[in-house]
Amino acid sequence: MSVLLDNDVVLKLAQLGLLADGCSLLSQEYGQLIVLDTLYYQLNGNNMKKKYGDGIIDLIKAFISTGVLKIFDRKITDSRLIELQNTHDDLDEGEMRLLQGLIDDQELLFSGDKRFIKEISKTGIIEEKKLTNRFVCIEQIICFLINRIGIELVNEKATSAFSVAEIDKALRNCIGNGRNIEHVYFSTSSYINELPSNLLSNAQHWVLHEYQSVKETIN
Repeated sequence: MSVLLDNDVVLKLAQLGLLADGCSLLSQEYGQLIVLDTLYYQLNGNNMKKKYGDGIIDLIKAFISTGVLKIFDRKITDSRLIELQNTHDDLDEGEMRLLQGLIDDQELLFSGDKRFIKEISKTGIIEEKKLTNRFVCIEQIICFLINRIGIELVNEKATSAFSVAEIDKALRNCIGNGRNIEHVYFSTSSYINELPSNLLSNAQHWVLHEYQSVKETIN
């Protein structure tokens, strides 16, 4: 089994100090993790260094060099995807290439780009290609990590990251700074619920188990 990670997921996990833990746990669950061949070259851009800093860039490069992440170099061959790419300027080419992998033989696509998920859902290709419940957003990954390594460690790493870098506003709203499990549940749910439910994976490990346990105890 293997799954696809877009560049945004890798960058956001690295910023949070959760790249190694996240990839280790996801690979235990899903096997081989695959990233775009553009990731390494993207890291060398001046804009990337300015936005993320040399520390994060070097961390990701070092992680890539370990061989944990397999490189995805396929091009878009599906005629429907080619048509969409030619008629929709707002559909990112990298994400479309990963979508090709999802159509071909990959299990899931982990995406940190909510805009892409929303836009691709409007095209009808998800239903055409039977890709329902095959996407995972960054907030679902955060819930998965909390289930595996605990909210305290995730909060600790996030708080440390927020103190030194400008990080995704949605993630800032969800975790870090002593946020309790109830806050994390409702804040992540608010972002997850913005996305088309037929696209997102409905596996139980994307749901906060600790919150469910607290809720059942109260009831």
